[in-house]
Amino acid sequence: MNFATTLFCDDIRVEVGDKRTYVGCYDQALVVPELPFVLPRFCLSVALHLQEFPTNDVPIEAMVFLPGDAPESPSISSRSVLPAVTSHPDQDPSDPFDSSPVLKVRQDLVLSPLELRTEGRLRVRILFGSELIKAGSLEVLVRKSIAATD
Repeated sequence: MNFATTLFCDDIRVEVGDKRTYVGCYDQALVVPELPFVLPRFCLSVALHLQEFPTNDVPIEAMVFLPGDAPESPSISSRSVLPAVTSHPDQDPSDPFDSSPVLKVRQDLVLSPLELRTEGRLRVRILFGSELIKAGSLEVLVRKSIAATD
């Protein structure tokens, strides 16, 4: 079974040794004080996990639907091609967890700036060949700041 995940955050920094630092990660909601609201920078780290390695080149499209977008009209889309995998590791018969090899493909998207116009869900979808894979969502909410009182 193929699946995808998305980490939503304020910044992604690539460190020495190809490590990544994710700054200001969002859990379930992105809370803003008013709408429309402009985030100077918003990042998505989208990971596609494939249990079947492609034997031919496969087109991939990452789609970001902002709150209010129609299902057929993403605000942001990024297209690429995953080349055929000519060799991959075989399953290890001595693995006590019976793990099968997984191909992980990651794409980091930096949206700068990002204007949010309405409350609702920000959704990420991956079109892998003809397979549509849900890659996560984040709720956009408006909450006025609560001032501290004496």
